[in-house]
Amino acid sequence: MTPKTLDKIKKLKGAFWENYVCLRYFLRGYRILAMRKRNSYAEIDILAYKKRTLVLIEVKYRKTEASAVTALSYAQKLRLRKALQAEASRRKFIGNLRCDYVAVFGYGKIQRFENAF
Repeated sequence: MTPKTLDKIKKLKGAFWENYVCLRYFLRGYRILAMRKRNSYAEIDILAYKKRTLVLIEVKYRKTEASAVTALSYAQKLRLRKALQAEASRRKFIGNLRCDYVAVFGYGKIQRFENAF
């Protein structure tokens, strides 16, 4: 396979797992406001709302649990936090803000970190 083909496969896997995680949050009673929303700070994988809380959900897929859990760097966390604050400001949102991190690894095992950063 060519590097271009491998890149497309990675993007499809990422989109699949983002949709899967989005469905899980929806079934837990969250209202999904946006997916893959880009602003000047970062791309928000999933933006959801529940009980006066605006939640940014970052999804990372890796082959192993260790690499999935540690895939988010400190700089990425800062950019995502700023992106959530900017989105809340743009929507004139008054309430709580929360950043969740969902690590997907192996063949669909999921580890969810609520209020991770």
